[in-house]
Amino acid sequence: MSKHVKNSSATPESSVGNNQSAGFWKKFGIDAILVLVCVLLAGSLLWRRYTAVHDWALSYAGGVISGPLSPESAAKYHAYYTGDPSMLYLTIDCGYENGNTQAILNTLEEYDVPAAFFLAGAILKNNPEAVQALANSGHIIGNHTLNHPDPEDIHSFREWEEQLVQVETLYEQITGKPLDKYCRPPEGRFSRQVLRWNEKMGYTTLFWNVGAGNYNDWDPDDQPTAEEALNTLTTFSQGGSVILIHNTSSTSAQILGQFIEECRAQGYTFGSLDELCAYYAR
Repeated sequence: MSKHVKNSSATPESSVGNNQSAGFWKKFGIDAILVLVCVLLAGSLLWRRYTAVHDWALSYAGGVISGPLSPESAAKYHAYYTGDPSMLYLTIDCGYENGNTQAILNTLEEYDVPAAFFLAGAILKNNPEAVQALANSGHIIGNHTLNHPDPEDIHSFREWEEQLVQVETLYEQITGKPLDKYCRPPEGRFSRQVLRWNEKMGYTTLFWNVGAGNYNDWDPDDQPTAEEALNTLTTFSQGGSVILIHNTSSTSAQILGQFIEECRAQGYTFGSLDELCAYYAR
């Protein structure tokens, strides 16, 4: 009888399959893991960039005003701080009322200049008469949030939405009118996420390129002199500038008419925020 001799060089099918599988993962598994790690790292970096909070800090190097976002980059989020080079845009932040708002309104009416007022919760809660006067003026009335929070303390869209919706509600209760869909983040602090949240709610975001940082008029106990204020505003204002003053400033109320005259003497006209948006929509 012949004996069956086992061929030691033969490889069972299961062994071949296992080797092929092992080879596949050896060849592609490490690469796949590396790709996944890279994707996760890139996603993490993009998310951090998207949610990072920035100060609205401006540079005036060489007479050119630049912000944390270029005008083109900001416009992608429907956010603006400059517009038509033939125009200037006047905006007034209103945290509360201390007796200067009506003087500002009177000057705007005298010179027939449009402006935008951004209201925070305090003036809505404590000074409804001033709010009604603003509503009756025909100027744009925008949203400056309920509690003037730092965006770093806002952790969800719902929290941010509540800040804006409560201002809308209070304004409509006082005036019977809807608030205009313009928002100025408190102190200009922002993230790209906040800009997208504003878009989601139908808001246009307005920063500035003349105001806080070179013209600190917000503190009623530390006002610039009229001469300092006028010199600063006229020096930094250039074609397309969005100018920020505060309704709490007695100095700004005092020099506003002279500032308007000097700007017009330089050939500028004053435009509304609706005109600014139309400039970008062309």
